[in-house]
Amino acid sequence: MQIVTGYEGTPHVTAWQDRDLNQGIFGSGTYILSVGSKMAASIISNNEIRIADGAVVMQGCLGVIQKGTYDTIAIDNGSQGLARHDLICAQYSKNGSTGVESMSLVVIKGTAASSATDPAYTSGDIQNGDTLVQVPLYRVVLSGLTVTGIERLVDEAGNITEGGAVTNYSGSASIQSLAGFLFTTVRTELLPAGTYLASFWIRVEEDLQGLTNSIEAGLASFRCAVVAASQYDVRCAVTAFFTLSSATNVYFRARQNSGSAVDASYGISIKKVG
Repeated sequence: MQIVTGYEGTPHVTAWQDRDLNQGIFGSGTYILSVGSKMAASIISNNEIRIADGAVVMQGCLGVIQKGTYDTIAIDNGSQGLARHDLICAQYSKNGSTGVESMSLVVIKGTAASSATDPAYTSGDIQNGDTLVQVPLYRVVLSGLTVTGIERLVDEAGNITEGGAVTNYSGSASIQSLAGFLFTTVRTELLPAGTYLASFWIRVEEDLQGLTNSIEAGLASFRCAVVAASQYDVRCAVTAFFTLSSATNVYFRARQNSGSAVDASYGISIKKVG
């Protein structure tokens, strides 16, 4: 056994040892850390995506975008009438001759088609000596010539004080009436594969006869309903525990029975627990 966090008399701490420590803390996957702007992605144009400052741990290897800066990702033009998926990846590389290592963000361009699929990328194991490893962080969705969305593909690692990654949202929404049995989608969240605990409450301070809200995660649906005579200040709350086998859109929806749209306040909390 060799001491790492101790004085040996000569320089001896290696990147391999540091990655082992990070894997013991965060796991062997890839996670965006809760620092800075959390590497948030934004669409600047149909040819430019910006990744904000933050940090990512990839198989224990730490890469950062310095605070107050951003990385620019160039996106090639789309094709009229066709769809395409590009992947923005964290890329680790090692020079086989010099041993020099680096991390960067790269874009892997997909193939334009009537139905888009993700392009192939190079997977591997950094600690096992692989010299090129790519992990998709974001999917860029193109429809024709337009970038229509960016989907995050990795989890955020919460810090010790948070006890895990927790995301909270609150606000107001106009909730449609029950007519047609249509729900109003208050929020849509694309969540990576994993197990989640989510809660969703909604409050209407107007007279109405019923209020329903739901969390819909793939084939699983969780619902709370309040059905009664006309009343004021109606509230609904629902809690959901579900597992996603792949990245899935989770919908937070509501409807009410006043006969016309009403304003409602809401709160949403999402925590990855496994």
